Amino acid sequence: MGVQRGRAFIPSSRIPALPTDVLRRQGDVAAVDRTSPDSLGLFSKNLMALAQSTANKACRTVEERVGRSEGALLTFVNCWDVKWSTRVQDFFTYGKLIALATIIITGIVQLCYGHTEHFNFENTETDVTKIALSFYSGLFAYNGCAHLRDSVNELGSQKSNLPLAIFISCILVMVVYTFSIVAFHTTLSVQEVLGAEAVAVTFAEKLYGYMAWIVPVFVAMSTFGGVNGILFTSSRLFYAGAEHGQMPRLLCMISINRLTPSPAVLAMCLLSLVYLCSSDIFALINYVGFATWLAIGLAVATLPYFRWKAPNLKRPIKVNLIWPIIYLIATVFITIVPMIAEPVQTGFGALIIATGAPVYFIFVYWKNKPRWIQGPFGFLNGGELFRRYLGRRNVRNLRASLRV
Repeated sequence: MGVQRGRAFIPSSRIPALPTDVLRRQGDVAAVDRTSPDSLGLFSKNLMALAQSTANKACRTVEERVGRSEGALLTFVNCWDVKWSTRVQDFFTYGKLIALATIIITGIVQLCYGHTEHFNFENTETDVTKIALSFYSGLFAYNGCAHLRDSVNELGSQKSNLPLAIFISCILVMVVYTFSIVAFHTTLSVQEVLGAEAVAVTFAEKLYGYMAWIVPVFVAMSTFGGVNGILFTSSRLFYAGAEHGQMPRLLCMISINRLTPSPAVLAMCLLSLVYLCSSDIFALINYVGFATWLAIGLAVATLPYFRWKAPNLKRPIKVNLIWPIIYLIATVFITIVPMIAEPVQTGFGALIIATGAPVYFIFVYWKNKPRWIQGPFGFLNGGELFRRYLGRRNVRNLRASLRV
């Protein structure tokens, strides 16, 4: 229990999001190594990549400042009220779908006029290593449904709502983006698509004339909503990791008045700002792509093990084993091959995973630490905040009020 800047926070177990299969099968250290790529790399990198993309599309001359302001604004929204963050998500999702529908309809019109000159496979890349690396960028765009696992308790009835949400989102995304890509190639060549900073903006400039400004606005709305969604779900991962002892206890506290994981949201925002030091979005994606998919592969690998060792375990959601096996084969391909093609970038990903173990052993597993270590870092576990701001009498009163 603790207080930060006059606001009270209490520990809670409302938002479990830790990859518990890894925790149960391989222990705390493996769980830390599974959590660290997401908490230190994937989510914060995704958030800043999308923030930079929003800034680039909305206002190219002040993109870095816009990226910082965007993260700060959405951090406030997620700290203030969960309903606010979901309403922001809904509103900007509608903006994304309107933009994509406009592009798809335009593409259909272009096809009706016979614009198919760019639908060819000349000079197609066949290098296996480059194909594997391209999956990182592709999966970055299609990985939104994976964030549902980190906010399952926000869905209400998990057994019925989670599979439905995953099914609808996957089908909708695949259909909409496939038609969007087809629409782009009715007007833009492969070279123009690869060279454009914002493909939809270039598409609009060629076809919409003086109304081309509409598409950058809608695309910026789309990425703004993406940043909000990542911030919403990633803070739950921070929270759950802290609740299970893999991260500082301070991060598993929630606001008494707002019932939001405010410390976790703030930590996510601050960590994401570090990634603004790099302006290369694709570098941000590739640095942790290896770590992300290696960690996800290890988590999925526990599923067949539990089917064998615990066949009677209660499973609200159950799938045929063929699907995780196919997934594991694909994961091996997109993790092993890039190690050969880009050893430096995959090395950074491996380093992110490796940082989890020493941090866990020093700050969590090692209980009898010297005072000179406990002092500077004690506040991270809430004890220092607890003593400094509340005092014993106020703590007793606060606990009594919470029980009431």
